[in-house]
Amino acid sequence: MGSEAARAIRARQRESAARVERLIRRRDERALIGSSRRQRIKAAAREGRLALRVLDKAGRSVADAEERVGRALERITAEGLPRSDAYAALDLTRAVGDRLIGLAEHAQRRTGDAGSTDVRSDRDVGAAIAHSETAYPNRVGS
Repeated sequence: MGSEAARAIRARQRESAARVERLIRRRDERALIGSSRRQRIKAAAREGRLALRVLDKAGRSVADAEERVGRALERITAEGLPRSDAYAALDLTRAVGDRLIGLAEHAQRRTGDAGSTDVRSDRDVGAAIAHSETAYPNRVGS
């Protein structure tokens, strides 16, 4: 058997398989139970995809918030406050606080950040808050 004959046979097999698929699809469309079941499956799949997207977004925002809390804990301990006092200031248990600091350290290593790239330091932010409560202009670094 030559290659042309083999190609022709495969083409007929593909046509036959496509025809069978069309017949099955047409039968399912005509059958009320099949089409309604298909619609329910499509609706459930759509709901599942939507739920996954919502869960993904919520998970990312929770992870971001946990990372920010961990960074805040790192800044508090960098100022010389013991970790246990830092945890108490944020009303956290030691296990949760350690996990949040670990997440912040992991995120810092992942991004390759040695520290904040912001021009203003955290102390400057605190000074800005303190000065905003008074009539004095923000005198950062004084």
